[in-house]
Amino acid sequence: IQFKGCEFKEVNEKIYMIKLPTQLEKHKGSLDFDKKLKSALKNLEAIAGQEIIFTNGEPIELEQSGSDSIQSSVVDGVIKFSASTGKIRNLPVNSMFRLKVDEALIKEIEETKALNNRLLDELKNDLDYALDLILQFETKSKGMISNYYAVVKQGKKFVKSGDAVNLSESTIQSLVLHINKKYKKAFRTSELPTFTHFKEAFMYGVSGQHIKPLHDMAEVIDQFKAMRCKTIMGRPAAEYMTKALYQELDGLDVLIYDYTNPRISAYDTNKTLIANAINNFFNKINDDLAQYISNANARRDLIELYSRILCDYYIKGVQHDLDVIIASNMKEGKH
Repeated sequence: IQFKGCEFKEVNEKIYMIKLPTQLEKHKGSLDFDKKLKSALKNLEAIAGQEIIFTNGEPIELEQSGSDSIQSSVVDGVIKFSASTGKIRNLPVNSMFRLKVDEALIKEIEETKALNNRLLDELKNDLDYALDLILQFETKSKGMISNYYAVVKQGKKFVKSGDAVNLSESTIQSLVLHINKKYKKAFRTSELPTFTHFKEAFMYGVSGQHIKPLHDMAEVIDQFKAMRCKTIMGRPAAEYMTKALYQELDGLDVLIYDYTNPRISAYDTNKTLIANAINNFFNKINDDLAQYISNANARRDLIELYSRILCDYYIKGVQHDLDVIIASNMKEGKH
């Protein structure tokens, strides 16, 4: 019964679910959809004995022969990308990238301005030890960096070299931010660069930086107006939700600089973190957001909006070293 209505397709020894089971289809757009999908896929994988990939309406990309050859990415730059799926524009999907540690790379990173000066200095110092090496980075599911090593070119191929490379976690995080910003990707590391005062930034805004609190953002105000949701528990709704997120959201998963590209925003796992934080908050007070916003699509839109805006707070935090500014504002008794 649980899997009635779903359809599968096998391509290149991989199994794709191209149509959701009827029961799951009903939950599309609800806060716990991701959770239900995960558990359904897990059960199916146990039966099939291999991974099952949900396509979510995306065309299945055929493996290309010669996927070793690295094609240039859409954006012109010094970093080259390749994908085991062959379709370069849809990165990251089982993909990798390669870069040469040289002046051109440093110049490109400086010009992209994804990093504050402190992170930039740390990155330069660390990369000094890998000067003139070509580094290749591999990713596992959802664009997570899983491995990196030095390579040398042999004929048309790149093979692992004997050079030992040991980059700091911070350097890898910084490289990923640069790539996500310049090349419009959605790679991720197990942790984001530190932004200690992230929650204070969206709760109170940042004085002197033209950064408003989350509930004062025009898009958030408009969203609550459109949903005709004025109050929650007798308090102004947008403000109440900011407090809920302040209390329950511990951080984000990935920094995305280009939400206009649906192929990239598909990698936005921050949405799940935000949905879970909101669920946890309302569960603790034996309540449910659906009592105040009854339309499931409206709730989903709100979470997507929060995800995009909170991502922007974090990006600004890293780019402008807001931790230093917020800490000094706090000392002076202002936010």
